[in-house]
Amino acid sequence: MKKIIFLLLTFLLTGCSTPTPSEPINPEGDDIIDEPPVDDDPPIEEDPPVEEEDKHLDDIIDKDMPKGQALFDAFFTYGNNITIELDFTNEAIIKLADYGRTWGNNDNFVKNEMYHPCNMKVTINNITNTYYEVGARMRGNTSRNPNFIDSRGYFVDGEYVHFKLNFAQTFDNKDDNDYYINKWIDEDKKEDREDRKFATMKKLDLKWNRNYDNTFTKELYALDAYRSEGVLAQHANLVTLIINTDVDSRTMLYTAYEPVDKQLLKKAYPSDYSGDLYKCLWQTTKADLTNYDNGIVGVEKTGYKPTYGLKTNESKSNMQNIKTFIDNVNLTMKYDNYTGDMYYENISNYMDVDNFLKYSALCWVMGLPDDLRNNANNYYIYFNKNNKALFLPYDNDRCLGIEYGWQKDLSSQTYDDPYAKGYDEFNKCPLILRLITGGSNNTHPVHQDSKDKYYAYCVEFANKYLDIDRFEDFTYQFKDIDNAPSMDITDGGPSNISFSEYASSKLATLD
Repeated sequence: MKKIIFLLLTFLLTGCSTPTPSEPINPEGDDIIDEPPVDDDPPIEEDPPVEEEDKHLDDIIDKDMPKGQALFDAFFTYGNNITIELDFTNEAIIKLADYGRTWGNNDNFVKNEMYHPCNMKVTINNITNTYYEVGARMRGNTSRNPNFIDSRGYFVDGEYVHFKLNFAQTFDNKDDNDYYINKWIDEDKKEDREDRKFATMKKLDLKWNRNYDNTFTKELYALDAYRSEGVLAQHANLVTLIINTDVDSRTMLYTAYEPVDKQLLKKAYPSDYSGDLYKCLWQTTKADLTNYDNGIVGVEKTGYKPTYGLKTNESKSNMQNIKTFIDNVNLTMKYDNYTGDMYYENISNYMDVDNFLKYSALCWVMGLPDDLRNNANNYYIYFNKNNKALFLPYDNDRCLGIEYGWQKDLSSQTYDDPYAKGYDEFNKCPLILRLITGGSNNTHPVHQDSKDKYYAYCVEFANKYLDIDRFEDFTYQFKDIDNAPSMDITDGGPSNISFSEYASSKLATLD
């Protein structure tokens, strides 16, 4: 028996196909396997479905491997056949659409963050795990779309939506959900649910191909490049998503993303993951690190989304680290004759400069209009135990020539262009001006050694990652998965530039 189970695990981790087992199994023995509920009604007087760990794999678990890591590795292995099936009642999915329609600072803000119950099956190379009462909600900013489902529970052709899943949702009060309420009789089981993870993750993001990248792989390729060069970035992979209602079903290819949170930090920095993590988005103002006035630094809550939103240590941090950092980023504006060398000497006390130069060079190579340099948006800052800032990329769905819906062609942007093409004006971020591009009329003299190092990274990364054969090999890893995307890398998709055209144009700027 142990030999059979060992072979199943081997097939899972190597991507080979195996017959579907007669009962759900745990691919590495540490994610909770749920027992099915007794009936379809929300449990009111009884505990939710019992969740028990599969004991059959205990003998072959690698005790040196962190809990859930084997399943995480399998889930994010390119080329594995991965299916996620979400079963919603009509009531749950219709309310998900209705509650998710609002966004921003308004009275209904709390409802678009509300999770709705669904059951989830995850299948990797024919081995399936089931999770009951997973929380699901609509995610995104401008991408929210309540019209993907009609009032009868039927999917609407051509209308799609991004999802965020929460595996630790308890549904036991109206803040969790205002129509599906569980009363937990057993507090231990409630605590188990609060700690429940799928493959080390408490949450998971699912996005459809909204910008019509013909290959489906450009963002995956960009994230892979960041990680390969030592810049922390989330993992992602292609999955087949099946969404079921009481009356209808939809199947299509989605991208699944590891969330940027404390779990990601813990895996990347095992001895240094307890610092403050900020999500930097264009909310009330651009996240260009020029100021922190008007409450744009804070913890997200009902009706309030700060530009620099604290995502860890929310109850105990005074958030002084990012304020001190922003003050020192802007120190150049307060003194005359503040040389590049002086700027570098000071700012290196508050940030990992090499990390920033690598992050910035890769953003330039990938052509991101929505990064710190251009649109001052879509990045994270983590303050490590030395209180130094590290930059993380985020939401790279417009890269390598993807322009659908927002025509910002960065294929011809030079490495030292001080013009912020995202919001069409001269760059205001002192980090960009003093470490990378320099300003006009010597008003922002650059630190030449940093600029030279940044340029060297741009050349190195451009020649490495704008190689057509390299991108083709990367994309062809997905050719045998179910619902595989087009493998034609010469076609960028509607309103998009193909990889080869983008790469040729970008490389020419270095000549």
